[in-house]
Amino acid sequence: MMLSKYASDNNILLFGVQETGSSSQWKSLTNMKTFEDTNKNSNKGCAIIVKQEVMFTQLPVISHISSNIDSVWGILSWNGKRYIIGNLYLKLDYLSGVKEMLVMLDKANELSRFYKCAGVIAMGDFNARHYIWNDTVVNKYGKYIEEHLDWSKFCVHASSSSTFLARNGSSHIDFFITSTQLDKYLDHPIADHFANLYSGAPLRGHVPISINIQVQPVAIRSENVKKYNLKSMDWFNWTRDIELDLKIEKIDSLTTDGTIKELLEAINTAIDVSTKE
Repeated sequence: MMLSKYASDNNILLFGVQETGSSSQWKSLTNMKTFEDTNKNSNKGCAIIVKQEVMFTQLPVISHISSNIDSVWGILSWNGKRYIIGNLYLKLDYLSGVKEMLVMLDKANELSRFYKCAGVIAMGDFNARHYIWNDTVVNKYGKYIEEHLDWSKFCVHASSSSTFLARNGSSHIDFFITSTQLDKYLDHPIADHFANLYSGAPLRGHVPISINIQVQPVAIRSENVKKYNLKSMDWFNWTRDIELDLKIEKIDSLTTDGTIKELLEAINTAIDVSTKE
């Protein structure tokens, strides 16, 4: 099965699957165990799938908050820490589902403190669009999350590229909502546009999104960061220096990564020359 191979090839600890429906293929992944939503797929369904050797204890008390959105919640024990993990599917045209999701987050945060967890990680197909998580438009779901999520407790982690691909316009509706204290332990989410795991791939459908939890805080290069006085920038010289440094014949001979590297070096050099630290 493709999903089993994908999990094995990418050394995946835990899967969140949405819109499981009546299909049972995802229930039999090699060396993995499945936890289904408590609503029995009544709203398209979702599941959490974890490696057999990993301890995961389901928390239906959170899922029971709503019978109209499907979710799986539980405690993941990994690498000496506990995490409250949630996976949700928010169906379209049901704004109350967003409100119920936020209530679930608050309950998860409460249980996280009770069980002395490192924090909360919620993932899902939220059907919510907003500039905050790199989408090009804002819909009702996205606006409600922006206005009512407790940003002192939670933050959004989203891929820089689209998570739902469609001919008539792609979107960023799949992302992570996590406890703020976990922010420094999480890598930037990656959308895998090359995986053919979803319906209609690669022309239409959701792509898998991955995120890594680090044992140690992700390095923040704050000690040696240069600070510039942009009010002193000579913008004419800045643009001229970049144009002079980026020779067309040099760029044409480079790979995409090489071109990006040359561009960044040219910009940084121009900043050094055109501003005062």
